[in-house]
Amino acid sequence: MLYDLRKAKARRKKAARRELNRPMFVPCFPAEDYAARQQAAVAAWYVRIFEFYNIDPAAPSCWHQLAWRLARELFPDFQLTNAQPKAGNPGTREKVMRLFEVFENYQVPAGAGSKYKNFWREHRAECAACKIKTAESLRLAMGRARRLAERDRANVELLLHAAAVKAYGIES
Repeated sequence: MLYDLRKAKARRKKAARRELNRPMFVPCFPAEDYAARQQAAVAAWYVRIFEFYNIDPAAPSCWHQLAWRLARELFPDFQLTNAQPKAGNPGTREKVMRLFEVFENYQVPAGAGSKYKNFWREHRAECAACKIKTAESLRLAMGRARRLAERDRANVELLLHAAAVKAYGIES
């Protein structure tokens, strides 16, 4: 029974791929604007691909989602090492990054002890909103957020460097 289900699923997937690879037809007029028609055909084909993988084509991360799906499908043993550190639960990442900014500017009163424990006591509501329940989990979350912020700063520097190189007309 299980074997039959696998075979049926494989047949459906092959049929869907054949449907995906059908040629695209776009309006043939104006005849002199071949490049625009070619781009329209490619755009329609991309819409089919996004539908096949259940990805919203209007999402800002649609290309990343497609790349991940293709990588997992084409290379079953595909794994990342040194993946991007997560700054908390997916629903609280932005809150954790805002909390990190507050934490970086936080000054511990003289002789008050650990910065993490004091911050956690004074900002317990904000920590709870980020699903941070202890001073130790605050320490771990702030470490992940710090690494994420450093990576973002490095990416901004790289973009600025690339823009400067382009502005000076230097070819890479």
